Amino acid sequence: MRPHKEGYISLRQIFVPLVAEDPSEASFAETVFGDVGYWLRVREQKEVSNWLPEWREEAEVIRKSNAFKAVIQEVKEEGKNSFAAAKYLIEEPWKGRSKKVVEQKRKTSEKAAASTVSQEDKALMQEYLQ
Repeated sequence: MRPHKEGYISLRQIFVPLVAEDPSEASFAETVFGDVGYWLRVREQKEVSNWLPEWREEAEVIRKSNAFKAVIQEVKEEGKNSFAAAKYLIEEPWKGRSKKVVEQKRKTSEKAAASTVSQEDKALMQEYLQ
């Protein structure tokens, strides 16, 4: 941790990485204050509560980024959950569900599938579907 102003340590620099790993904020509270109850009182103070939404959002972005990295790694390594992970990435459930978005996802998925399925496999699928 680098010193903040005049030798002080930035609370945000401690908060964000710890809360990215533990959204309950308990790890942060124990690490910094040694007591969750004390943190519950501190976070209500105006000086802290004004900044908390921004810090929490930053921690959430980091947490989601780490989760995406794990999902992508599962796909790359072709682990036992790689199909589900790939499906999750293709469907993009974290994005909106407007008709336009759904249609666009369907089209890009069809194009991707068409480019990866051999003519032989397509013929086999046609036989099976008939």
